[in-house]
Formats: sequence, C-alpha cells, structure tokens
Amino acid sequence: MKFEEDMGIEEIKIIKNFLSPEEVKFFIDYIDNIDDMLKEWNGAKFERKVLMFGKDGYRKEKSDLTLEKIKDIEPRLRSDLFPRIESSVKEVYKNKKDLIVCAFYLAKQVAGGKIEEHVDNDGGANMQLKYGGVIYLNKMNSGGELKFTKLGYKYTPEAGDLVVFPSRPPQYLHTVTEIHEDRYSLPVWVTEYPFWKL
Repeated sequence: MKFEEDMGIEEIKIIKNFLSPEEVKFFIDYIDNIDDMLKEWNGAKFERKVLMFGKDGYRKEKSDLTLEKIKDIEPRLRSDLFPRIESSVKEVYKNKKDLIVCAFYLAKQVAGGKIEEHVDNDGGANMQLKYGGVIYLNKMNSGGELKFTKLGYKYTPEAGDLVVFPSRPPQYLHTVTEIHEDRYSLPVWVTEYPFWKL
C-alpha cells in the first residue's frame, strides 16, 4: 500500500510521437468513416461517440463486442498497435510481468463535450486494469485537456502522443475539460491477467 500512497505525477508517462503522422491520419479517417457504428456515450454532458472493445466488469454493452466488428483493421491492431502499446507501457513502468491490452476504444468528441471526474477501475468493478492510457490523434488548441485533479497536473493533447497512468489508485482521478473542437483519441487499458486479453 505504501507504494500506491507514494505514487504521483512522476507515474504519468508521456510517450511522445507514439504514432506517426501517417498512422494518426489513418485512425482519424477510419473513425470518420465508421461514424454510423460509433455509439453515443450514455452519460450526461459527454457529447462523445465511441466504439468500445474488451471484457468489462461494469459496462456489459462493451463486454460482448469483439474486434470482429472492425475486422478490416483487426490484423493491424493485433500485429502492430497492441504489441507496441504492451511493450512500451511495460518498458516505461519497468513492469516485471507482461502486459496485455484488455480494452480499446475508438473515440470522437465534439465541441461542448467533456468527461466528468473518474478513476478507471469503475468503482472497483474493473480491478484487472493495471494502466490506462490515451493515444491522441489531434492537437487541442483550446480545451480538451486531460486533468488529474488530485495531483494538480494537466496534459494538453498533441497528435500521436500516448499518455499512460495507473488505473486503480484514487490519486489518478481525472477528467477531460470542455472541448471547443473535435477531439479524436484511442483510449486503451492493459492488464497483467491473460483472462482479460482483448
């Protein structure tokens, strides 16, 4: 427990240029092309459309959705993006166990959207989540910052960056400030438990 109590801003890792400009464009275009598949987030004030994948102890509508729904890019995710995420997060945290992508979203927010404060373990329903992260697909010129309220830290999205942080400790309570332009992202979570593999 002492370790979790001591965790702070230094545990928020920013991997600059995780995606190349070409990869960023690919994912933005893909999200725009599947707009009819994205679902409105069922939370107040979110103004967010997402396609969610992964086993989940909290959101049943996500648990039943497999990558088969986006089979045109599933090979790319499994052979390239997911292994890069797993190895990069393992390296920056010097995690002793292998990490496995267990949840992945394709997301787009529009002007007026924001995300209320939360910790990624969904009130304890998803304790399998070790680290959460967001791959940002576009730069935010105004609003849309990822803000860690208890730590007094905020990150302004830059295209291609991956921001990662511990999913469970309460000090990683975070929010997304109101945005004033489209905000594209690929939220992702990793676990140490193979049962939860996406």
